[in-house]
Amino acid sequence: MLNYLLLITGINAVISAFLMIVSWKALRKGISIVKYIFLYFTLILISSLVISLQYFGIQIFEPYTQAILQIIDLIMLILVYLGIMRGK
Repeated sequence: MLNYLLLITGINAVISAFLMIVSWKALRKGISIVKYIFLYFTLILISSLVISLQYFGIQIFEPYTQAILQIIDLIMLILVYLGIMRGK
């Protein structure tokens, strides 16, 4: 089961990195609403990296890992809300 979870986390990290690059290019072309999407995919990548480091036994923020992941989720929700409100 651990191998499947690691595979899904790796796929999540690769896709979010790709979408982060695509949104960065769109942001550089002047589409300002994409900054929220860029930040959203950046946070997904960070959370995927934290989770995959845990699978390999690397505990960077061991006592705060769950709190950090919950804070990242909260920031992602705020970014989605701001993106929707700015998009009108």
